[in-house]
Amino acid sequence: LLMRYAELVDAIGGTYVTAADMNTGQADMDVVGERTTHVLGRSRERGGSGDPAPSTAVGVFHGVAASLGHAFGSHTVEGRTVLVQGVGAVGGRLAELLNDAGATVLVSDVDPVRARTKADQIGARVIAPDRVVGTVCDVYAPCATGGVLDAATIPALRAVTRLERTEAMRRTFV
Repeated sequence: LLMRYAELVDAIGGTYVTAADMNTGQADMDVVGERTTHVLGRSRERGGSGDPAPSTAVGVFHGVAASLGHAFGSHTVEGRTVLVQGVGAVGGRLAELLNDAGATVLVSDVDPVRARTKADQIGARVIAPDRVVGTVCDVYAPCATGGVLDAATIPALRAVTRLERTEAMRRTFV
């Protein structure tokens, strides 16, 4: 299957470059690389740059911090609640980075064992996959399958905005 996929990627002549995603990794990309040069994420031993997931997680972490700076005026994740949906290679590492930086981390994954394992590892709370949309948090980080945000789910998100936080604070102290 991977060889046939590689042939398809190669046939379109570089208009698409493939890489590991959704339960594929360096070993799979090494196989794909046997039939096409239009592949990223090969092992270093096979001429690639290695697993991109750790660097991707760092980039997402900084994106979260930048978003917090825009929404709340501070780039710090400490004390913020972040829901990470999908705790595979990128989301799992993101959850660790957020935890290490002092965030309250909520994790969700369609694989309940993976979710529980990551939660136990970092002291996070598990959110059932069918409860992700609607869970109150400061930041929602979808690190799972694509297409989770659409016209139906976006209005149901409960990521707190600066205005909502200001109103909640006002009600608390008035």
